[in-house]
Amino acid sequence: MPNRLLGGLGAGNSISDMTSQQIHPDIIDTYLVGVGSGSWPTWNSPDGAYVTYVSANVRAVGAVPMFTLYQMASRGEGNLGAIDDATFMASYWAQVKLMYQKIGATGQPTLVNLEPDFWGYVLSTAPGGAGSRSPWPSYEPSVS
Repeated sequence: MPNRLLGGLGAGNSISDMTSQQIHPDIIDTYLVGVGSGSWPTWNSPDGAYVTYVSANVRAVGAVPMFTLYQMASRGEGNLGAIDDATFMASYWAQVKLMYQKIGATGQPTLVNLEPDFWGYVLSTAPGGAGSRSPWPSYEPSVS
């Protein structure tokens, strides 16, 4: 990898759109969504092949694949009830394992953004209101 800050684009931009505009991102992010029927493992065959195909396509343009795993929102944004459902969580962890297996099989560096919104929702509902407190001191400029 180059010894510099890397820049990337989300998969909402097709690779063909990027290349037709002479855009060469270092990283291309793709979301993996859903748990159960219709979720990302079923988008190609065999199960999980989507990760393999995306990785190959991203690498073909000289970029590093990044996968944003976004499954915890399957029951609705901010709904944390799924973590108490053993059936849901068994499917969830099976899909997480499949993602890492498919990534590992590529033998190439890959970035994973693991449930970015979920952690914010967990923090916002933490006992003691931890979600309302910033870990950073507030800065208020003094007025002379």
